[in-house]
Amino acid sequence: MIVLALCALSFLLWAFISGFLFLALKRVPELSLSHIPAHQDRRITSRVSVVIPARNEEQDLADSLNSILAQKGIELEVIVVNDHSSDRTGQIAESFAKSDPRVQVIHDPPLLPGWLGKCNALQHGAMAATGEYLLFSDADIIHKPGDIAASLLLKEKLGYDLLSFMPKFLINLFWESVMVPMYFMGIVLYLTPRIEDPKYSEAAASGAFILVDSSVFRSVGGFEKVRGEMYDDVTFAKLVKQSGFKVGFRLAPDLIQVQLFKKNQEAFWGTTKNVLMVGKGKPWVAVPASLLSLLLFGPPLYAVCSGALAGLTEGKAILFFISGLAVYGFQYASLFLSRRIFRFQWFKALFFPLSAVVATCCITRAFYLYLTKGVILWRGRKIKVKP
Repeated sequence: MIVLALCALSFLLWAFISGFLFLALKRVPELSLSHIPAHQDRRITSRVSVVIPARNEEQDLADSLNSILAQKGIELEVIVVNDHSSDRTGQIAESFAKSDPRVQVIHDPPLLPGWLGKCNALQHGAMAATGEYLLFSDADIIHKPGDIAASLLLKEKLGYDLLSFMPKFLINLFWESVMVPMYFMGIVLYLTPRIEDPKYSEAAASGAFILVDSSVFRSVGGFEKVRGEMYDDVTFAKLVKQSGFKVGFRLAPDLIQVQLFKKNQEAFWGTTKNVLMVGKGKPWVAVPASLLSLLLFGPPLYAVCSGALAGLTEGKAILFFISGLAVYGFQYASLFLSRRIFRFQWFKALFFPLSAVVATCCITRAFYLYLTKGVILWRGRKIKVKP
């Protein structure tokens, strides 16, 4: 009966997590395409400087730039920072600069001690910007028409000094689909109830889209104080909020989208960079997090398999099979709560219990690199992890 008790515990834990996700998504407003048409013809005179850090982004950079340069009703300056790429990223950026005077390229900015590559690239791009507003966006983000103008109008209406959007994540690969429960739980940790409450330091932001007043950016020292932070987007938003400015966050799956991984191997190991940050500076917290994933998805799978292998001829085997299948079905169905944000393929997501295996492998690898070398590898670069 231990197996049945563990299945019941798996059900209760996942129901608790699912409830938190439902509430998190309900309390964060969503900005959709329906908010744009009324303002499409309004010309915004302020200049927006779009800063795009790009390291080995030859597969996505052109599509991202085309989506930005197609924006209407707004004056744009686009600064691509080629962050020591080893592929054709620099050449692609230069081709856009030659064909469109709004685009300029900064190649291989010097990386000073204590700076992580992305923060360094963002800082150099921002220092070259001339716009009244800065928009930081990743090189793999696709922008829908009107999203930048809509963000400025919303920012103006609600008085935000910094406004960030969360994109839609297009999940196509097998191992990426398997990892949907981990992304699911990440959202629960990410969208806390106090992200816009000025009384608390919590804040949320996504590197996909961060719009901030240039004057506010300068007043907080840019990325200087967060130069060594792996989660530069959230940490920067917290810095702005703690400096007394108003920070806003919206879900925007209709306005911006991204496909994070292009290969299954990348998707399998993709969380290695982040797993040690679960405990917010306490890497050991990743261990119970891994055990939690095994507890959530292991017992139902074991119950189904053991019942099936027993031939479903005895009452105990049938009970195991039905109980495990019921919990599995509930867990799978609840994943669709996040489908507005994570557009996964339903048939690949059926293998979601394997996420516990992937999480364990990534945590093991991350701890090995951390304990032996004090680093995490990301995009061919060694990132020092803070103890």
